[in-house]
This record gives sequence, structure tokens and C-alpha cells, in this order.
Amino acid sequence: IPLSAITDKLEKIELETTEECLISRVDQVFCNDKYIITVGPKNIFLFDKKGKFISPIGRIGNGPGEFPHIYKTGMDWKKNELYVVCPGKIICFNLDGMVTKEKKVDFSGIVKYIANIDNSICIIQETTGKEHHSSLLLFDKTLSSLTDSVPIRTVSLPRMMTTMSFYEDFVTVEDKQVFLYYPELNPEKCMRDTLYIVKENRVEPYLRLSFEDVYKADGYKNTYLMNIYKSSRFVFATYTTEDDQRTVKQFCYDMKSKQGGCVAGYTDDFVTSEKVIIHPLHINGEKFWFMKTVWDGEGDEPNPTLFIGTLKK
Repeated sequence: IPLSAITDKLEKIELETTEECLISRVDQVFCNDKYIITVGPKNIFLFDKKGKFISPIGRIGNGPGEFPHIYKTGMDWKKNELYVVCPGKIICFNLDGMVTKEKKVDFSGIVKYIANIDNSICIIQETTGKEHHSSLLLFDKTLSSLTDSVPIRTVSLPRMMTTMSFYEDFVTVEDKQVFLYYPELNPEKCMRDTLYIVKENRVEPYLRLSFEDVYKADGYKNTYLMNIYKSSRFVFATYTTEDDQRTVKQFCYDMKSKQGGCVAGYTDDFVTSEKVIIHPLHINGEKFWFMKTVWDGEGDEPNPTLFIGTLKK
């Protein structure tokens, strides 16, 4: 599937390389009309919209306003505040890098996702023991209180482990509707095939993807879904298979043309002519991002080039 089949516009932004800003890995990207924020496991960098480096946000450490490493981050563009979840606390920074709020939180498990939605900070937490407990924690914007906890599910499996993915895009918002998909990447005898909608602090089934030949001879699934999300026109899913775990594939269904397919990368017929895997631009399902390192081999390797696309409607 060519990228032009789903994309209305693609922006190319070369991120400036400086001694203060060396990007080795990007887990999250935030973007508005003025700024770009890239988030790695141990760094956050602020750029202007043309890719010029402005400053780092936060720093590594164990003191007040510091993070030993980053679980996940969420952005509030109305207040220009970035919420960082790290071991034992939530820190809120403004775009000048100043700490505006900080709260110690005894997370009982691993934080897998954070999103800024309306007046709440939504955090998905997974607690592992003999069972997996997954829940959606809702904090108010002051971080002074936990307003609610919405159970997602509890899973008990004979072969259970804690798993992580680079495609942890679990929440998207379309026309004020909040959609949630939360995977189970352990061997199990059922396919987690349903996208949910969050209504009044509960989750309800919204959309089911139908897969064929997903189970192996022993009854355990062969397909591992990492996310399902939607825009106003398209439904996407990112997955791997047991027999080819290194190849990430994406399913795309066009609700307008009633056609779809699976690809091991869309062909970028705008700029690079290479195959690319896309991420939704955080909770905005109408936009996506991917990165490519453009380097001729001369001199030091530069920061990657950021591409931001707008989906067709």
C-alpha cells in the first residue's frame, strides 16, 4: 500500500543535531503549530516547528524534578505542560523546563501509557503477579487526587510474563470519543480483537477485527496484536506473528472504500521510497509520525528526520 493512498499531506522536519541534543531512540512525539517534543527512555528534547533545537526538558537523577528513567509522557497543549511518569512519581514541566507540579505516586505495577484527556490525566497501569491486573487511573490536572480507577481486565495464564512493545499506542480520541485498545502479548488461547470505547468511567466494546488462522496446532495464538486505533476514515492495527516476530506488520482498513490490507510497511512515495511503519501522533488518530535517519556516511551521524503525516478524510 503506498503511503499516498492514506495520506493527504506529509511534512519533513530535519531535527537539528547539537552536543546537547543527540537522539538515539524516540518513543513518543508531540507536535503543534509551534513546537515538537521528542521523548526517549532518558531524555526529552524541545524543538521549534522547523526542527531547530531549543532545549532539553528535565534531567536524569533521583532528586526533586528529576527522573531516573521515563515510563511515559502526556502533553497538555492548552497549558503547554508536559506530564512525565517515572518510578514513584509524576512530574509536570512547562516548556521552559521548570517543574510546575510533582506528586509521589506508589504505582503498584508498570505504567504503560499516559494521556491528557479533557480535565483528566489518564494512566494505564499493569500489575503482575499470579494474575495480570490492568486498569485505567484517572488523576485530576492538579495531581492532588486520584479521581477514579477503571478496571480494564484481569488475566491469569499458565505462561505469563511482562512484555513491552514499541507500539504502545493504546488511546486515541476522535470527536471527543475516547477509544482504548490494550493488548495481551503473552501466549494465550484467545485473540484480543476488540477496540473499546470509554464511556462514563467504563469500557464498552466498540469494534471487532475478524482474523483467520490466528491459532497454532497447540491452540495458542500465532498473531500478537500490539494496538488497534482509528481515525474518522481508517482503522489500523499493528501486529507480529509467532513464526516471524521480528517483522512488524500493519493492517489498514478504509471505511470509505470498504477495502483494506496488511503490509510490512507502507511504501513512502512522497520522500524516501522506503517502507515505513507509522505511529498515531499520540492521542490524535488523524495524524501519524515516523522517523528516518538520512545520512550519507560522511561526518558524525545526524539526528533522525521526523515525518508527520495527515490522514485523508
